[in-house]
Amino acid sequence: MVGSIKIEDQSAVKKLHPHKLMLWIAIGSMTMTFAALTSAYLVKKAHGNWMDFRLPTEFLYSTLVVLASSLTMHLALSFAKKKEKSKYLSFMFATIALGIGFLMCQLAGYKALVNMGIYLSDNTTASGSFLYVISFAHAAHLIGGVAFLIIMFFKGVFSKTFFENTLGVELTSIFWHYVGVLWVYLFIFFSINY
Repeated sequence: MVGSIKIEDQSAVKKLHPHKLMLWIAIGSMTMTFAALTSAYLVKKAHGNWMDFRLPTEFLYSTLVVLASSLTMHLALSFAKKKEKSKYLSFMFATIALGIGFLMCQLAGYKALVNMGIYLSDNTTASGSFLYVISFAHAAHLIGGVAFLIIMFFKGVFSKTFFENTLGVELTSIFWHYVGVLWVYLFIFFSINY
């Protein structure tokens, strides 16, 4: 037939799992939220009354930690698919530890900001407030990611059928990589704009 495509092998067509579709929709929504926040930042900065300051080094450390956690998450997923339980658990545990390490670096960064005289609520300028609010919003998503990592870790420990279906680990991995990439974007954005 002219103008139509006929698929001979229906099994060759893979459907996106509904949970993955929902996750990608949620990621799209989160992306739009952070795009709106960073756009508001740029608009407010253009109005003046803005204090420029150097981003504390602790935020660079948190960036390196989140990149390392992305690697360990990738390895955990790879070992889950291979049904190598001990390696999966080791790399999942490492990812959890790095996620918590990221949050600790963020807290150290906030402490450095306070030591610089930059506070969440400052009546003279909004520049510090934007950094706190945007990075707090990211940290909230990362805390949710750590919670899912912990759930996937304990499912790997206790469930006898866990490695028969790795969808949960795949979804957690996609989300974890997303929050990692999101932080790298925010770090670059803040580094350029402060």
